[in-house]
Amino acid sequence: ILTQARVHFAKCPRVTRTATLSGSHKRLVVVGDLHGQLPDLLTIFVENGFPDPQGTQYVFNGDLVDRGAYSIEVLTLVLAYKLLYPETVHVNRGNHETESISTQYGLMNEVVQKYGSTHIFGLICQVFNQLPVCTVIDNSVVVVHGGVTRYDGITLAHLENVPREEADMYSTDQNALVLVDLLWTDPMPQWGRIEAGRAPGVVTFGPDVTANFLRSNGMGLLIRSHQVPSTGYGYEDMHDGKLITIFSASNYCGTQGNWGGVLVFSEPGNYTIKQYMAPPLHQVRDAVLKVDIEEPQVAPVNASIGEPATLESDAADQELRQSVVQTLHQIVVCHKADLMAHYSRVDPRGTGFVPLQTWAKGLAEVTKLDKIDWTEYQEELGLLVVEGSVAWRQFLNKYQVKVEAKWVDDLKRTVYERLTRTDLSVPSLFQVLDEGQDGMVDVAELRKAMPKLGLSMSEEQLQALLPGADRDRKVDVLTFIQSLAPRYSGDPVPPEVREVLTAIETTFATGCKTLLDMFLRFDSNKNGILELNEIQQMMIWLSTRSDQYAKFNRIDLAAKVMKAFDTNESGTVSLLEFLSCFQPAQHAVEDYGHQLVQ
Repeated sequence: ILTQARVHFAKCPRVTRTATLSGSHKRLVVVGDLHGQLPDLLTIFVENGFPDPQGTQYVFNGDLVDRGAYSIEVLTLVLAYKLLYPETVHVNRGNHETESISTQYGLMNEVVQKYGSTHIFGLICQVFNQLPVCTVIDNSVVVVHGGVTRYDGITLAHLENVPREEADMYSTDQNALVLVDLLWTDPMPQWGRIEAGRAPGVVTFGPDVTANFLRSNGMGLLIRSHQVPSTGYGYEDMHDGKLITIFSASNYCGTQGNWGGVLVFSEPGNYTIKQYMAPPLHQVRDAVLKVDIEEPQVAPVNASIGEPATLESDAADQELRQSVVQTLHQIVVCHKADLMAHYSRVDPRGTGFVPLQTWAKGLAEVTKLDKIDWTEYQEELGLLVVEGSVAWRQFLNKYQVKVEAKWVDDLKRTVYERLTRTDLSVPSLFQVLDEGQDGMVDVAELRKAMPKLGLSMSEEQLQALLPGADRDRKVDVLTFIQSLAPRYSGDPVPPEVREVLTAIETTFATGCKTLLDMFLRFDSNKNGILELNEIQQMMIWLSTRSDQYAKFNRIDLAAKVMKAFDTNESGTVSLLEFLSCFQPAQHAVEDYGHQLVQ
C-alpha cells in the first residue's frame, strides 16, 4: 500500500481539484485532524457513508497520525481507499505528516512496536513528502491544513511549486517556507500577521489576510484544521464566516472532552457541519458490521449546523457516559495542582468545603471545559456534598498519578530513538548526558539534556527515565543508556549475521569488561563511531579468536553485519546502534550490569 501510494501521489498535482457532485458522487465530506483515533474515522464512515464512487466522496485534511493509538490503521485505511477509489478519496498533508513531527509524537514508536523495524516508518515518510498540500472544491472552497502563508500575493498557482520534501522551518527558500505555512499557520481575530505561531517563524493571520487570499484566488471559503476549536465543538467559525476550522478527533487524546466534527457538502455551496463523540472501538466495530458498504445508509444533509450526535442505542449512551466520566477523571488528575490552588483561594478560611456551583465553576475555569455541566456527573465523580457544599479536599485527594510500565517504556523508547537518530559519537553522547563530566548522570543533568534532543519533559517523566533503584542518586552514563535500550528492533538478520552477533556476545563475556570496551577497541580512528572498514577489522579479529569463527573473515559478511548495526542507515554505527543489537541473557545482565564503565 505504501509503495503504491508513494507512486500515485508523486504523479498528483500539489493542488487537488474536485467537485461535490463529480461523477456519480452524492455528497462530499471534509474530515479534519484524526490523530490516530480509529473510532472517530469509523464513526465518520458509519454516519456519512463509506467512500464510494456512487455515494460519499472524502477530503482528509491532514494530521491522520500521531498521539492516538491507531495511526497505522487510520493511515492504512485512508490510503487503501485512495488507491481503490482515487477520484473519491483526497488527502491533504498536515504538519504531522512530516518525519520530524511524527518521530516525536508517536507514529515512529507505534511502527516499531507493531512491525519491529523503522523501515516501514521510512516508507511512510516518503509518502508524506508526496501528499498534496491543498484541495479546491467546486472552484470556490479552499481546504488546507494550517492556513494562509506569511507572503502577500500567493496564489493557488504558486502552490504547485511547493517542494515534495520534509518541511524545513529554517529554510531561506520561499517555496519551502510556503510549505511550512500551509501546514502550520493559525488564524487570529486581530487584523494583519504576527509571528506568534507555535513553530519558529510561523505566523498567525487575521481576517483581512484571509479575505485578501480568497479574493485574489476567486474563492469564497477557507476550510482548515490543525487545532482543537476553542469552543469545545468540532468546528469554529471565524473571519466573518470566511474561515471554518474542522477538527474530527473527538475527546482529543482522551482528555480534551471536545466534540469531533466534519463538514458535509450536499451540493455546491450547501453544507452541514455534523458533530459526534465517537464510542469505544469495539462498539464502533459492531456498528460497522451492520453497515451495507455497497449501499451505505446515510442521513440526509441540510444547510445547517447539526447538534452533536453519537451512534444510536441505549447501550451506546450508557457506554458513552462511562467513557466521558473516565475522561473527566483523567482531566482532574492532569489539573490537580491547579485545582488545589484555585479552591484554596476561594476557600480562604480553609474549611475544605465550597458551594456546589463554586466547585463546578472552578473545574470549568481551570480545565477550560466550560461546556460541560460538571454537576451532572457529581455521583460518578464521588462527591461528598454536605448541605449544598462540596468537600473539595476530599474530592481532590482521591486522585493520585499512577505511572504505568507501558508509559515508561514508551518514554524511554522516544529518548533512545532520538539519541540514535542524532548518530552522536561516544564523546558527544556522553557530553550531552553528562554535563558534569564525572561519568554519572542525574535528574538535573537530564533536565538540561532533553531540550538538546528537542524534547520537553516533566519532573515525573525525568524521574521515570532513571533506572528504578537509582532514581534518587546518580547512575553511570552507560548504565543509563542501556536502561533505555529496547530489544533489537531492526530488520530480521540472516542466520550468519546472528551467529556473528552471538560470537561478539561470547567474546564480551569472556574477554572484555563491557560492550563499550568492544566498541572502543575497534574504533581505530577514535572518532567515536564505527565505519565499514572498522567492522571489517572486527570481523578479521573475531576470525582469529576461534577456529569456528574463521569463516567470519569475509567482506560480504562484514557488509551484512554493518547493515544490521546501522539501523538509521546513516552509513556509520553509533554506540547506541551497537548496543541495541545486544540483549545479554538475564544472568549476564545481573553479573555485568553493575560493572559497566563508570
